[in-house]
Amino acid sequence: AARMFKILSRDGRRSQSREHPSTQYTPADPPSADNRSRTWCAAAIAALVLLALVASAAAGRTLSGSDCDDPPAAPATVLTPGENPAWNYADPAIGPLKWGTLKMYDGSVAYPLCETGRKQSPIDVSSSTAASASGSLGVIETPPASLPLPLKIKQSHGTPYFDCQPTVANAAACGSLVEGNVTYVLVRIHFHAPSENTRDGHAFPVEMHMVHQAANGALAVLGVLFENTANATDANPEMSKMMDRMTSTSGSIDVDTSRLFDSGSGFWRWSGSLTTPPCSEDVLWSLSKTVQKITAAHTEAFKTHLGSYPGTARPTQPLYGRTVQVYQPDDL
Repeated sequence: AARMFKILSRDGRRSQSREHPSTQYTPADPPSADNRSRTWCAAAIAALVLLALVASAAAGRTLSGSDCDDPPAAPATVLTPGENPAWNYADPAIGPLKWGTLKMYDGSVAYPLCETGRKQSPIDVSSSTAASASGSLGVIETPPASLPLPLKIKQSHGTPYFDCQPTVANAAACGSLVEGNVTYVLVRIHFHAPSENTRDGHAFPVEMHMVHQAANGALAVLGVLFENTANATDANPEMSKMMDRMTSTSGSIDVDTSRLFDSGSGFWRWSGSLTTPPCSEDVLWSLSKTVQKITAAHTEAFKTHLGSYPGTARPTQPLYGRTVQVYQPDDL
């Protein structure tokens, strides 16, 4: 619209224009051939504008300055067959409350369990209602024979992952978690801020997830909660080592994974799910009762790396009748 105004101004229909401040046009002046040409151009331009207005009205919208001056809006993301829709934590349109409604290329729901699942994680662990487990469970986590453990670093969804890559011939090289007759091998360590699982309604600054996988593909997660400390000497040293590499996109780091949690701690256990899409269920969850420490400076740096608010915590999910069992240290 601003461009059209300038063109009409230069064609003599304004007493003064910015481009020609001294130019005057009065009806008494005899029209010259040059003036007639300019008048014809102005009329032609006005006709084009009128046609644009008519076409715009027929389309049910009005023409504005932005139609001329602004580029067209970017089209919505178009998925290809087999491509999963994007998700994150910060955008209300694709955040945790919408994960279960995001659509695939063919219009089907991509992650239905995020909406309809009845064994979803994270949860709020109530210390007053957890059921005491009977019998002995054994150790919560068996560390690898050789420590420290080399972990490969990568970034995904804006957060660092620390991966172990066991071989079939040496499946226990990364450490393991045993439940019944099933052995789950440690494959990944990552973190959430704030904590995803809560205790008696209380969220902690950071939660670590040690993700394990069985030979049949089943998953088990050991969660460890972290609280802030102002004293670096009080912080978990292995956690500090990993947080120092939180922005790395490649490389590796040696970590003594046996020191990331208290092996003699009691813990809670329940059947849950992945806390990110596709929210697959029947994941064996354990949450250590002992809270570890992280420096407040590392917590703030990690939150900044994640993009600050709202962090990477999915809201807690209903239990829907599930039982949370608690194992005391003397049961181990």
